[in-house]
Amino acid sequence: MHTREQYLELPKERLVDYIELIHKNFWTLQGHYVLELERRYGEDVAMEFDDIAFGRAAEVQVYRLRKFFNLGDDIPALMKIFDFSEFCSNIEYEFLDVSDKRLIWRVTKCPMQIDRLKAGLPEIACKLVAIPTNEKIAKAINPKMKSTCIMCPPDPHPKDRWCEFEFKIEA
Repeated sequence: MHTREQYLELPKERLVDYIELIHKNFWTLQGHYVLELERRYGEDVAMEFDDIAFGRAAEVQVYRLRKFFNLGDDIPALMKIFDFSEFCSNIEYEFLDVSDKRLIWRVTKCPMQIDRLKAGLPEIACKLVAIPTNEKIAKAINPKMKSTCIMCPPDPHPKDRWCEFEFKIEA
């Protein structure tokens, strides 16, 4: 069993490598979980169960990361959550139109979707999970924060953009 002391003995670079490995392991589990549910029960059931498990896990991560980093309930807190969360660790994204009350979050590279296409599978309709998950994330940051889907598969999208969401703190 690994202990805190063993982690503290690792050189900083190895500790970062280990964190990245844990994130990859999470996404391997996530990908296989969704794929197997989809194969056995269809995409609708896979997305329903993914919403239950992934959505709740993302919400809990927000609470834990807010506490860990002593974050507030604002747009900068949301940005830091995205930067340090496991649920964003496998994608490339950017922040656009950042202000005190608004943020556009755009996913520019989604390895899960890209891997599906390489395997001859269609894009998965992750919109069914992304919308409620992002709503949970927004509410966990600030009850006045709203998330709005601009686009997300199965929506048509450019090759350099997979999904896009607006986060807005309402008065």
